[in-house]
This record gives sequence, C-alpha cells and structure tokens, in this order.
Amino acid sequence: MKEIVAFIRPNKMGATRDALAEAGFPGFAAKACLGRGRGMLPAVIEGVPNEILNSPVDEILLRNSRLIAKRFFMTVVEDGEAERAVDVIINANKTGNMGDGRIFVLPVSESYVVRTGESTGV
Repeated sequence: MKEIVAFIRPNKMGATRDALAEAGFPGFAAKACLGRGRGMLPAVIEGVPNEILNSPVDEILLRNSRLIAKRFFMTVVEDGEAERAVDVIINANKTGNMGDGRIFVLPVSESYVVRTGESTGV
C-alpha cells in the first residue's frame, strides 16, 4: 500500500474530495495547516545575489516570510492505484500558478484495525 500526502490550496479541498470519490478513492483525512514552499522565496528575496542563496540567509528569510493557509490531505491506496490517485489530485488542484501544492507518496509497511487489533496484511 501507499500513503499519499498532499498539501493543497484550501479552496480546492472540495474538488479534491469529490474527484477522489468519483475515481473510487473515498477514504481520506484532512486538516487545516499553515506552511509555505520554497517556490515563493525568489519573490521574497528579490535583489539578493545568487551566491548568497542556499546559505544561512535563506533560513533568516524563511523565518520572516508569511505562512500561507493550506490543507494537509492524506489517503492510503493500493500500490497499483497510487499513480492514478496522484493524477486525480493533480488534476483537481492544478491552476498553473505557484502555490498549487505538493504531493508525497510513501510506502506503508504495516496497517492495523484499531477495533480488532488485527493486521490488515499490507
């Protein structure tokens, strides 16, 4: 099994939920969060020479940068379905603009049913 973790725009949560359900992936967890990627860093540090980038200056600038509202979205799918689920998430969230989000795919090594304690045999 694969865990798919995505950080998406808050206004795309409904579209993501609906697209995944329609594609046969109805189960998920989501939470509001704050964060930011490095994609906006050049706008924050305009005028700073490239030689200085990727240095302690980055850390200072990132600490002083504005955090952006995002949604943390997580679902688990069968190994063979991960690529399709990622495509569904991308299609529901892609605007072509910076800040569309980021998706991570991770292996799931174990899974248990809390009610019974049984392993689901991942």
